[in-house]
Amino acid sequence: MTSVRLLQTRARRRDILDAALVLFLDRGVSQTTVEDIRAKSGVSVGSLYHHFPGGKDGVAAALYLETIAEYQAGFLAELHRHRQAATGISATVRYHLRWVESHRDAARYLFNYGDLELRGRTDEALAQLNARLVSEVRNWAANVGAGKLGDLPTDVATALWLGPAQQFARRWLAGGTTTSLDRAASLLSAAASAALLAASRPRPTVD
Repeated sequence: MTSVRLLQTRARRRDILDAALVLFLDRGVSQTTVEDIRAKSGVSVGSLYHHFPGGKDGVAAALYLETIAEYQAGFLAELHRHRQAATGISATVRYHLRWVESHRDAARYLFNYGDLELRGRTDEALAQLNARLVSEVRNWAANVGAGKLGDLPTDVATALWLGPAQQFARRWLAGGTTTSLDRAASLLSAAASAALLAASRPRPTVD
């Protein structure tokens, strides 16, 4: 395939995903049809099924997984810029909120439709993405002298690291906050760093 043809193919695939995102946010995944996606993206039926053999479900799953993969790649890139645990944690909380701000529609899709309509279609691939993320975070923690951080249960570490920022982001997207995103990022990043480092400190034994 020539480079021009490859670029055209990628652009057509992107057009399908972008059209689907608009429709899914407007109608929900279950109420959107393949024909809706085809018409909005301007591609042929054959082209849509060539890129997404699973039809609408394939489009929805690909959009979900590729968005998460893009987010995680940026998260890890930001994390690896830092050689101290506290600054790395703080920076990635800020990254999380910046990402939501600059990818509002994608964030809404992840927040609103991932758990509700895509469960079961993405489980295996999502588990692989998350396993890679956890592995890289643990390696980073060990390399910056915060190995105990990597020993925390993953669900607890995730809740302490991004839980409050995620909750704020959801409310911010819904227009339910009065605090600016910058101010929230400053407060939440400091809180996440303090909470994670405190949780990962060895506890004194009691006789």
